[in-house]
Amino acid sequence: MQNFIAVVRSRKTADQYGPIDDGKVSSALCHLGNISHEVGRAMTPGELAERTQGNSLTAEATGRMVEHLKVHQVDFAQTPLTLGALLTIEDGKERFTGEFSDSANALLTHKYRKPIVVPKLG
Repeated sequence: MQNFIAVVRSRKTADQYGPIDDGKVSSALCHLGNISHEVGRAMTPGELAERTQGNSLTAEATGRMVEHLKVHQVDFAQTPLTLGALLTIEDGKERFTGEFSDSANALLTHKYRKPIVVPKLG
């Protein structure tokens, strides 16, 4: 963060530790994961295993996660698992399409207080 502030003040982009686009993509992936989780739905470990069985890597990772949580005595009735929604992004637009688009697009922004104004995208 200090490097970012220093570069903004100096206006010397050559002093950046990394390309700004890399930071944008990295933070966007975090936001996409959070939106997928928010739009997703809670399910039991059995339901989650059934939904992920078609993808061996996902099924294996899910199984390890469930076992880890069981070892640490997580009560799935109190803390249910969530399968994030599969999100599709419209090409060239920063918005979602498909089954979960309405609820996912609603999470892309929020109501700001004046004087902060963020324009709506396309």
